[in-house]
Amino acid sequence: MPDLDANGISGGDVPADLSPGCHVLRIALPAGVHYTAYRYEVQVGGEGLDCPTGKDCPRSMGRFPIDPVLVRGPQGTVVLAPFEPGPSQAERRVTLTVYFTEGKRR
Repeated sequence: MPDLDANGISGGDVPADLSPGCHVLRIALPAGVHYTAYRYEVQVGGEGLDCPTGKDCPRSMGRFPIDPVLVRGPQGTVVLAPFEPGPSQAERRVTLTVYFTEGKRR
């Protein structure tokens, strides 16, 4: 995968030159909610394993190279997170959990 940074997806577009198998996870939050945090995880055989940003996920399952990118607009916030698959051939599910609050900021 080419060097990917937050500027590469900050406009909300997925780069066209992603390596085969790479994906960008996308979650759209509606207007009126405020992003507070995230969690990267890979699930293997029913077990959830945390994936730290910029480091390999456990069991060579892949990695999330950067923190999620937030694209804010009048209709809400889009959260984008690229994932690079690892060499493991095991079946897996990649999960991005986004935490948010409703209402006005305090």
